[in-house]
Amino acid sequence: MKKTLLASIIAISFVLTFAPTTTFANASNSKWASEIMWGNNVEWQMVAPPGHGSAVPTEPLYIVAPQTSNPQSPADNNHLPGVAHDHVIAPPPHNSGGFNANWEVYVVVCVSSACTGVTESSSSALPGVNLALSYNGAPLTNDGAIQAGVASGALVLVDSGIHFICAVAPYS
Repeated sequence: MKKTLLASIIAISFVLTFAPTTTFANASNSKWASEIMWGNNVEWQMVAPPGHGSAVPTEPLYIVAPQTSNPQSPADNNHLPGVAHDHVIAPPPHNSGGFNANWEVYVVVCVSSACTGVTESSSSALPGVNLALSYNGAPLTNDGAIQAGVASGALVLVDSGIHFICAVAPYS
C-alpha cells in the first residue's frame, strides 16, 4: 500500500509540476472560465476570472472520480487531460454567489479497501493514480465525506500546488 501511495503522489506531483498552466473550460465565449462542482451534495458553479490565487490558500477544492455518468470535467478537459473527474468544495450556508475564496486544489486518492476508486490509465495525465470515487459506500459529493475518509486513513489528499481565486454560486 505504501508503494502505491508513493507512486501516486510522485505521478501527481510530476504531472502537475510540468503540465501547462491550468485553465478551466469556458462555459461561454466569456473571458471568464466556468466549471461545475459538488458542494454539500448539490452542484455549484465556479466562475473564475483569468489569473492565479495568492500563495496563501484558504479553502480546499478536491478532485475526485466522477460521481455520476456525466462527469463535471470529462476526459477531454484542458487541465487534467485524459482524467474524467468531479470537484468538491465546502460552500458556506446561504451562499448566493458571494463566496470568493482563494482555492487550493487537492487530488483525492483511494488507498484502502474502505474506499473505491478509479485507476487512471497509462495514457492519462495521472497514470496509475487511484482517484477516489466513494468512502464506505457513500459518494464524495461533500467535504465531510472526504474529511472522514482522510481521518480514517482510507483517503489521502495530494496537494497539487495549484491555487486560484474565484467565486462560486448555485448552479442552475
